[in-house]
Amino acid sequence: MLSLVAGRPGQGKSLFAAMLAAEASKTGAVIFSNREDPIAQVVRPRLEAAGANLSRVHFFSPSLPEDIPALERNIKATKAKLVILDPAASHLSVSMFNDQDVRKALSPLAEMAERTGCAIVMITHTVKYVSARAHALTAIGGSGGGMTGAARAIFLFGVDPADSTQRALVPVKFNIGPKPMAMTFELDEIEFYDDRDRIECVAGRLIVVSDSEQINPLSVLLDPDTAHVTGPGAEKREAACAWLTTYLSLGDRPVNEIKEDAIQQSISWSTLRRAAEDAEIEKYKERVENGRWMWRLPDGHPALDQKDDDAPPTGTVEELLS
Repeated sequence: MLSLVAGRPGQGKSLFAAMLAAEASKTGAVIFSNREDPIAQVVRPRLEAAGANLSRVHFFSPSLPEDIPALERNIKATKAKLVILDPAASHLSVSMFNDQDVRKALSPLAEMAERTGCAIVMITHTVKYVSARAHALTAIGGSGGGMTGAARAIFLFGVDPADSTQRALVPVKFNIGPKPMAMTFELDEIEFYDDRDRIECVAGRLIVVSDSEQINPLSVLLDPDTAHVTGPGAEKREAACAWLTTYLSLGDRPVNEIKEDAIQQSISWSTLRRAAEDAEIEKYKERVENGRWMWRLPDGHPALDQKDDDAPPTGTVEELLS
């Protein structure tokens, strides 16, 4: 069937698309199209950061409705179970604001999805201003009913109203069964290095926090920069800072080990990195061939003094008794 995920620009819809593609690629093929970002520099790193099986992700960018036959051939050839079109408007060769034209483009797309058993997810923008009393479907940009009428499931994606450092996916239309609960995600980043151990690029990703939240759909369209949304973002960073300080008080540690252990504590890399800045963590590379990047507490840090005070006494029995 055809589904829509809509949200304000710049809030992470494309990261959600990458996460969805990555999950689907674990068990089957995916056809992925993003017409706003370059594949090599942005799309591929996002898919890698999300853990995608890249051998199962195929890039094909159709224009609708004329390329529906070609898309169907690609679905059958790759045995794809998911198609992602991001954003919807740039894949339509008709006007988004002409209701009848949109229906003529999307109805055969939905029929093709049913024939092939393939899920098709379109990413789209919401309108700039929506009344707080309006139905959530009126937030979908474009024609009055063409987009929303063709889709069997529609979700709004945006800022978690309880925590502006997180994102939320909230269902607003679900015609295939009981409406699911909202999901929340933490924003994270993964750094990619070149063969000289220099940062080549940084890719964002989403980490699932919860899949059982009650959230007002329109509340995720708040602008976190102007709506003064509050939440535990600062508390999470403070807790991460306390964990990292205690962790490094036992000695210098490789960055990869720190990341892995932080994940066990449900601390994302982006939160950990901000915590490292707050704690003024020093970063250096081992002076050996293929040396690792290391983190350590700065000299004179109170945690180091505390560690020395609590350390067990050392020396011979005679020295300790003298």
